[in-house]
Amino acid sequence: MDSRRHQATSLSNVSEDILLKVGEACSDPLNPKVLCHLAATCRPNLSVLRPKLTELRILRVEVRVLCSKSTNGTTLSSLATANALDWEGSGLTSSDLAVLGRLLHRGSLPCLEMLELSRNQIDDHGIGALVQGLCNGTLTKLSYFDLACNGISGPGLSSVSESFVRGSMAKLARLGLGENKISDGGMKALSTAIKSGCLASLQSLELRRNQISDLGMAELAPALSVGALDSLAYIGLSRNQIGDPGVAAFTDAISVGSLAKLEILTLAGNPIGDGGMRALASAVASGGLVSLHALYLDHDGPLGTEHPQLKAACDSRGIRLP
Repeated sequence: MDSRRHQATSLSNVSEDILLKVGEACSDPLNPKVLCHLAATCRPNLSVLRPKLTELRILRVEVRVLCSKSTNGTTLSSLATANALDWEGSGLTSSDLAVLGRLLHRGSLPCLEMLELSRNQIDDHGIGALVQGLCNGTLTKLSYFDLACNGISGPGLSSVSESFVRGSMAKLARLGLGENKISDGGMKALSTAIKSGCLASLQSLELRRNQISDLGMAELAPALSVGALDSLAYIGLSRNQIGDPGVAAFTDAISVGSLAKLEILTLAGNPIGDGGMRALASAVASGGLVSLHALYLDHDGPLGTEHPQLKAACDSRGIRLP
């Protein structure tokens, strides 16, 4: 009892500013007891920390709502040890993403390996709210991050890319960005992040249906040429606006073998002409894509899977042209 009285007396002599900082550090929505015990040490502390207690109570309610929207049965009690969080098609709002960002900022999800956020109509504001919580070492175990089928454009991807550069997801292996609106501006930001080396562990990159043109491919090329994605096994670029110049920039960048582990390349549904087909044929024939076993172009004829030079190059290497 004397020890408790001494502790309470010591804490009562702490300035309000310091007490509030300590209270902020203890405001863990997944473990509220610490703040509650701190506030209960003496009446002055309770008075100072009452707003923090109210804020924590509200945040716990918001986290509980966020958990209720998950598709894999996540609960408030299981969140701290969860290695996979799935909110695919769950109607997440910007407020939900801000709550998730606050959890990430606090380091409340240390076991997380998979974060599924596809099909939620997430816009730049929403993704911005999320990445505010991403800083150096925030998601040290995350290997899978899916943002496909949302409404993220260039500014939103710029925010995500900046978080990559800060080292928030150093072990990321699979990144899904398909069916957004990232366009060439977003590609510039992503390419800058890639070139920095922060995504060196990436094995799969999905960019289908993103309004990427030849300019976007020109931004990506320098990052590829320096081997910044030398672990990449899959890249999806289908249904964009990539023409011959974009394909030429891509094949020139990989001519030195910088994508030696690439197994699958999808370019279906792009306006690629004879020049682009010849560039692909040359890259295949020269061994620049030494591990490639499937090249998806999605159409037949002389400017597709039946292009004579491309077909001959792929046949000689045993590469499928589905």
